[in-house]
Amino acid sequence: MSLPSVIQQTIANEWSTLTAKPWLFIPLWLAVIWFSSSAVHSVINPTRSTTTTHSPATPTKSQHHPHQPPPHRVYTASTYHARYKPVHHSFRYPLFYFGLDLDRGDVQLSEGGGGGGRWLVAWGRRAVFSVRCEDHLGGAKSPGRKEDDIGKDELARLKGRLLDVLEDMAVPRDSIGRVEFITTPRVFGYSFNPLSVYYCYATDSDPTTTPPALLAIVLEVNNTFGERHVYVCDHRNALKKGKLAGYPHGHELKRSFHVSPFNDRSGSYMAHFKDPREGRLDVLLHVTKYGKAREKEEEEDEGPGQAEKEDLWLTARVSGPSQPLTRSVALHLIATYPVTAFLTVPRILIQAWKLAYDRKMKVWQKPGQYHAAPDGRSLVRKEVVGFARWCADLVETHIARHVKRTGRPLVLRYPNGTTRSFLPPSSSSAPRDEQHTSPPVLTVTTPTFFVDLILTSTSPGTSLLKSYVRGDWTTASPHSLTAILSLFLAPPPHNVQMSPTGDPLSVDGFADVTVPDDAGSRWRVWKGRRVVELQRRVFGRVARWEVDPYGVAKRIVGYLEERTAAGHEERGREEDAAAADGDDGVDVGRRERDRLERFVRAVEGM
Repeated sequence: MSLPSVIQQTIANEWSTLTAKPWLFIPLWLAVIWFSSSAVHSVINPTRSTTTTHSPATPTKSQHHPHQPPPHRVYTASTYHARYKPVHHSFRYPLFYFGLDLDRGDVQLSEGGGGGGRWLVAWGRRAVFSVRCEDHLGGAKSPGRKEDDIGKDELARLKGRLLDVLEDMAVPRDSIGRVEFITTPRVFGYSFNPLSVYYCYATDSDPTTTPPALLAIVLEVNNTFGERHVYVCDHRNALKKGKLAGYPHGHELKRSFHVSPFNDRSGSYMAHFKDPREGRLDVLLHVTKYGKAREKEEEEDEGPGQAEKEDLWLTARVSGPSQPLTRSVALHLIATYPVTAFLTVPRILIQAWKLAYDRKMKVWQKPGQYHAAPDGRSLVRKEVVGFARWCADLVETHIARHVKRTGRPLVLRYPNGTTRSFLPPSSSSAPRDEQHTSPPVLTVTTPTFFVDLILTSTSPGTSLLKSYVRGDWTTASPHSLTAILSLFLAPPPHNVQMSPTGDPLSVDGFADVTVPDDAGSRWRVWKGRRVVELQRRVFGRVARWEVDPYGVAKRIVGYLEERTAAGHEERGREEDAAAADGDDGVDVGRRERDRLERFVRAVEGM
């Protein structure tokens, strides 16, 4: 067969495939729509250009006075990550952001783009590109709102939530004027936003004569666990020295949110920003003072600039130019970034695979979220659901029963920050001096506390020991620890002691947790136990743990042997709440030894 015949046959085969599967034409039609709309727009408005600037003497509709609030904008940017220690690794991906003026929710598309298009861009309702208040800050959609009414005040509601957060962080709400919100919108209803930024400008100037000052910058961070955290950058954490050239705004933020399993939570972000009113998004984050480097810097009392140069651990940057959000630009995004929003999580998983198996990096266990984080707030925490929720209900019943029997109150704080108070009847049998004191608070940092207590319901003392040393739950002080453990004791007479049978992990004297004996409960316990065992086996094979969370029993045995050899070394005297809430993952062995010593002393004092 001749070469022309081969070409003709190939074209015929491809054409038959396309006609049999017409949905394959979708990318082609999207490209045609983009090209046609761009061509028509260039004829209607030939002076517009996204790559050149106009003389101030001849402004166009898409150009705004530099001191006037800009329209909604699109930032075609790229994200770059570079890891320097303990291995070198970097990547760069394209992406886009919307830059929205939260005071201009009545406008979807900026002028000069053909107008119209409820199906194309919307706030709070379905469209190709949409931004919803429920996806940001505290989340949760307001009940009873009709679809047609949602978008009318969607951006205003988001600004209201932002002002609430800032006010909670001691930033007066009446000092905030215009807010530019930079985020990745939902694309066809889907979005995962690792980072959104709120640029908050002051109200104390005339925008027609003097540009308002940039008063605060809020970083909204989401992780793959469904949690959300905000960092607030203002004058309180602004860098006095060590600012980078070209970045007029620099801040030091204490890291307090778990993002990557390949990092602990120690160190600081050196955050550097450019003002987006300059027409460009540029956010640069340096992770410094990480792990032992932080302790070294504190000992040597180096300045932030010097530390940032010598102890740079990781760099993350988002940067790119902007252009007005018009109909033609939105259509251009459909043609050039059709799947970008859907690739964020797969890209995260790909880079995690490379770090774990190509670079052989170790994995850190996810710590509990801060309840009082420095420089920010945890707004959305992971809920206790599924089997863990069922276990939590059984533990609550167990606690309520013992509170009623002993007359001692207790406050149970969940990982998501919610609390439940257990109060005894009015005719309390508790000692008179305990009836007028604040009840102890049992703070659960991970749902593993509930699961482990139910799966080892006949050995509650061992479960409490292992989960406390591992950090699954904590208390405010050694006195609170004793009060909490006393609620789990068996009815008198009881003999509380450790290792009564020679097993170093055995703790006697605690009441068994009652688990229903019906078929459904037995099935749940059996299935839950199999899932936990499967997780242990899988993660034991695929993860190279820095500190194996499943190996706490073995470590406790070693700690007890060290304790005996050292003659009961003085440990565990600091308050546990501060230690747990500041648990950044550094020196896990020391923290576990301290917790073990507190637990042993509490048991011995009963």
